[in-house]
This record gives sequence, C-alpha cells and structure tokens, in this order.
Amino acid sequence: MHHRRSIDSQQHDYLMESGKEGHFIAKNKFDGHSLAVFTSGGDAQGMNPAVRAIVRMGIYLGCKVYFIHEGYQGLVDGGNSIRQATWASVSGILDD
Repeated sequence: MHHRRSIDSQQHDYLMESGKEGHFIAKNKFDGHSLAVFTSGGDAQGMNPAVRAIVRMGIYLGCKVYFIHEGYQGLVDGGNSIRQATWASVSGILDD
C-alpha cells in the first residue's frame, strides 16, 4: 500500500487511523462534508492545540471547517460569528 509519511498535509496520501494499527484514512475521504468548532471565548488550557488538530485533520479529510464564535448563540446569530477556518488561520495558534 502506497503512503508517504510527511508532516505537511499537502503531501499525505494516507493517514494512519489512531487506535487501529495498519488501517489508513484516505485523504479527502470526507470531501464535501462540513465540520464546526464551537468556541466560547474563555481560556481553557490545552484547547489551542486541540483546535489546531481538529482544523488541520478536517482539512486533510476534505471537510470545510468553520469556527463558530460565542458557542450556540453564534450559530443562531450567524454573520461574523461563523468563519471558515483555513490551514493558515491556525498556524500561529500554539504561540498564543
């Protein structure tokens, strides 16, 4: 089975599936799906790396990933409370 092991998501063909040794998730497997990350604005230790991982994995899998600011109220309000996440939008998140 062909796969490359590179940190850069642009070079992955397959990604190993956690907890399932020998199984792989194909890049763009969920193309056309959407994924939302709800934020409430408060500080929570360890959340920045988690948000970054969710966004980057979602993009790798072909999903459109969105940030929903202010939790469920942001989902109801819409507008500027909903923003599409990109690879670059989480690139400096670990430095915060």
